[in-house]
Amino acid sequence: MSYCRWSEGDVYLYPCRVRNEPEQIVCCECQLRTVADDGWQGDVYLPTRSAALAHIEEHLAAGHQVPADAVSRLRDEIERFGDDAGNWEVTRG
Repeated sequence: MSYCRWSEGDVYLYPCRVRNEPEQIVCCECQLRTVADDGWQGDVYLPTRSAALAHIEEHLAAGHQVPADAVSRLRDEIERFGDDAGNWEVTRG
């Protein structure tokens, strides 16, 4: 389940597992990245909920629209389940 989608603002943030890597939170086609970063504009992989929260704050500082409930959900999940993005499945139900 995503934290926010483009239909709600300028950011699409969701938990994901890539192959055998630990769970991460992805900022899909992140607008904070530039082609100069590594030759392309693409996804940003965030290893923890607090990293995702800090990343959202960067989007907000850049003037991007992010739903307030994405911020509150991340804060709530950190408090309830810890910072590990790999513990996201417990939040589904």
